[in-house]
Amino acid sequence: RFYFEWGSPEHRDYIRDDSMRFGGGNDIRIYEHPKPNIPYVIGGDTKGEGRDYFAATVIDNSTGRRVATLHMDISDAYPYAWQLYCLGRYYNDALEAVEINFNTAPIQELQRLGYPRQYMRERYDSIARSYQKKYGFKTDGNTRPVIIDKEIRLIEDHIDLFTDIPTLREMLTFQYDDRGRPDAMSGEHDDLMFSDMIGNEARGQQATAYEKIEATAYEATASELLGYGTERTNQW
Repeated sequence: RFYFEWGSPEHRDYIRDDSMRFGGGNDIRIYEHPKPNIPYVIGGDTKGEGRDYFAATVIDNSTGRRVATLHMDISDAYPYAWQLYCLGRYYNDALEAVEINFNTAPIQELQRLGYPRQYMRERYDSIARSYQKKYGFKTDGNTRPVIIDKEIRLIEDHIDLFTDIPTLREMLTFQYDDRGRPDAMSGEHDDLMFSDMIGNEARGQQATAYEKIEATAYEATASELLGYGTERTNQW
């Protein structure tokens, strides 16, 4: 996981980017560290009803390759949001698309911390009679079948893009139930699979070319975040 310091530990006002270090723990699995100037996307699936986990998948948007996952068995949404913040900053200020269905706290916390890039969806306001842009991805009767079908095609055509074994195991236990609804088998999970599907759907809002990603605050190198290299003195 990422370890970091607050600007004010008492108020937890902001995360000092120059303090972030990747260290012990088993919440994050990294398969490929960030490359300079590469755009990344992070899909996030929040904890649902009781037995679920908080999950996230990091995708290299220039290749579609899955490069990291976040998987947390916790009840509090805020540590998940803090790890999302650090993970996104680490991967070149990745575009973060977090599901809103069960818990909007991670999105609100990312916004409070000043995270620079969040996925935007359109929502129709019946009073204003216009579409408004809102943060976060909503999984519903319209979007769920679309992201599942896209994932199936991607698995069939490009299984080489998937690197995380726990995610692949979830795919093996995802099936149509007695009502014809695609869902995880009884006793199994689909958190990583849905974070992957959300990230895959959000890729359209992120650049795909090898281009310069402009940082909006402190710009740290991969070596610094891993805990070695030249120290910087920049503050938020």
